[in-house]
Amino acid sequence: MLQIGFRNQRFDDAEPLYVDIGAGMVWNRLTHKAVTMTSLTTAMTADGYTPKTGEVGKASAAWIAANTGFWDGIATPPPPAPGSGSTTGAAITSSTAGDGTATAKITFAGGPALAHQTISLGVTTGTGTAKTIAGVSAVQVQKGDTIAATATAVAAALNGKKDTGNTVTLAAAAAGAVVTVTEAGGAVVNLTVTIA
Repeated sequence: MLQIGFRNQRFDDAEPLYVDIGAGMVWNRLTHKAVTMTSLTTAMTADGYTPKTGEVGKASAAWIAANTGFWDGIATPPPPAPGSGSTTGAAITSSTAGDGTATAKITFAGGPALAHQTISLGVTTGTGTAKTIAGVSAVQVQKGDTIAATATAVAAALNGKKDTGNTVTLAAAAAGAVVTVTEAGGAVVNLTVTIA
C-alpha cells in the first residue's frame, strides 16, 4: 500500500522506505543513498516525526538479493527539511589505539561535521631509528561528512604509502568509523592525527 513517509516521501510499504543494510546504516529506496541510522533518527527527532510501522527495518530476502550492490558504503546524512535551518551534527574527533604496535587503529567520533575540518596525518614505522612515511596528504572533511566517510578518506590517504627509501609500505583499511593501519613487514606503526 502506498504510504507517505518521512519528509513527504511516498513509498510502497511492501518493503521499508529505509532498509537496514547493517553496520548502523540504512538505505533509502527512493533517493538511493545510504545514511547512518543515528543521523536518520536525529533528523526525524528534529522534525518531530515518528516513523510509521515498517518505514525503517529489514527488507525481504528477495528485495536484498535484487538490490544488493546499489549502496556504496559512503554514508550521506539526510538533507534538512526545507527552511528548518538544521545544525544537527558535531565536530569530528579522533582517537588512536595500538599505537607503537604492529596494528594501529584510528577511531573517529562525532559528525556529521558542522564545518570544514582538516586532518593532518603523520606516520613512522619501526623502533629505534624509525622510518617516516612520505607523501601522506592531509584529508579535507567537508560540512555534512560522516565519520564513516572520513575514515574511508583517511584510509585512502594512508594505504600504499612508503618511506623515502621505499623499504616499508603501509596498508590501511576502513570499517565503519575505524581505520586499521599496518606495515607490510609487520613493523610497529606510530600515528599522529591532528584535526583542525
